Amino acid sequence: MLSLSILSTQRAVQRLCLGILLVIFIHFAVPTAALSSSPNALVSSKVLVPSSMSSAPFDIDRYLNVPPNFEIAVYARIENARFMAIAPNGDLLVSQPSTGKVLLVQSNGSGDPLVSDFVTDLNQPHDIVFHTIDHTTYIYISESDQIDRYIYNSGDTSAHDRQVVVNGLPDSSTAELKGAYAHALKNIALDTNHKLYVSIGSSCNACVEDTISDPLRGAIYQYEADGTNGRLFAQGLRNAEGLAFVPGTNDLWAAVNNRDNIAYPKDDGSGNKGEVIPSYVDNHPPESSLEYSMVVTTAGHSAIQTPTRQRALTTCRSTATNSLMLMDMLIAPKWIGLSKASRRIQLRWD
Repeated sequence: MLSLSILSTQRAVQRLCLGILLVIFIHFAVPTAALSSSPNALVSSKVLVPSSMSSAPFDIDRYLNVPPNFEIAVYARIENARFMAIAPNGDLLVSQPSTGKVLLVQSNGSGDPLVSDFVTDLNQPHDIVFHTIDHTTYIYISESDQIDRYIYNSGDTSAHDRQVVVNGLPDSSTAELKGAYAHALKNIALDTNHKLYVSIGSSCNACVEDTISDPLRGAIYQYEADGTNGRLFAQGLRNAEGLAFVPGTNDLWAAVNNRDNIAYPKDDGSGNKGEVIPSYVDNHPPESSLEYSMVVTTAGHSAIQTPTRQRALTTCRSTATNSLMLMDMLIAPKWIGLSKASRRIQLRWD
């Protein structure tokens, strides 16, 4: 997954990870680097930058690894962008939680794209999904405390006909949290059966309170497309983002951000055991350290000690079978898949 925002056919990579952020356009092109014999190999490609967008960090050449036969170019520069979605007519919507806006980005011939407000005055808007039901197309937008949908007609330049389909979701305004919520931004997806999935992130780094709250935090809930019949779908997912379905299936995937501030695990005479040492965490990816311990309590909660944030043992409970599933991510997978058909957790490294 690239660390810059990308226009891609896969929604799960649309997380905009840098915070400054940029929208980058990827498309098929003549290869810009020698192709590897491996069909899954990535190749280094220079980021193409219009002169009007060449200020820092693009004042020097930048390179990203992309699939063969792709090239990559800056399309628009939008600060504090988070998620994006392509409208049926080719327009682009980009969420900007810090301003309470979803922006509309429209192509402008050979010039820079036109950027305007599509909807404003939202509470930390985050994820954006287009979904059609009985010939009516909706735009679903997640706010930190609720999920909205708007009727969409091709070419719309502003949101209209708002419906609040799920309300009362926990965020910093929730009384028991006293203004503190570490992962308040919500992520959503809809399947081919018109089921709506909402990810509710944990309120903290790692705490028991999230496992007994109502609704549970660190979980994914399922609703009808109109927000009715909500039920717990999966739990033990600390902060699931980039929810997306494998095309042509109802297999749900998510990228999960695991715990921060993992304490130094070694009793090696250094005096660091139990301390959070940034230099250790930063320089010890999961595959380089194999020490960990886990305790599963009688209540089904798991207490995990691991040397890095990236490496963790993830717990997910399928509410359909009530079976507890534990996964040891010794080499952290990029995606965790929740298969509704098989009730299995799928891991993918790519």
